[in-house]
Amino acid sequence: MVAIIVTFCVGAFVRDVELPLSCWLGSGALILLASLLFLAFGLLIAQIKSQQIMSLVANIIYLVLPIVSGSWMPISMFPKWVQSISEWSPVYHVNELVVNFAINGKFSWKSLIYILVYVTIATRLALFIKSHRESDRG
Repeated sequence: MVAIIVTFCVGAFVRDVELPLSCWLGSGALILLASLLFLAFGLLIAQIKSQQIMSLVANIIYLVLPIVSGSWMPISMFPKWVQSISEWSPVYHVNELVVNFAINGKFSWKSLIYILVYVTIATRLALFIKSHRESDRG
């Protein structure tokens, strides 16, 4: 939450970004909502027993997802087959949700549903693995 506020303040006061208050508040709320995705992935990655493998998996996931999703460069630069993969990326839908709201004031229900499905699957899988591991110990 603090990081969002600081980033928005830098945008507003240092970079002279001008948005209506509703856009600032809506974008902040959508970013908080989208952060659930990264929390869920973190829970899932934390279930890996080896710290070295966990670190490797986390680095691969958090480097590949922004590239494939269009966070670092437009997906239009990719071949068509990569673009079709991009549209299934959860981070692509985070981008769609937040950027479309900030630029057009439009809310993407499709992207929200994708994000919530990914959050649900990752969280349930992490909890299943955790409970299965605990039942094996006891």
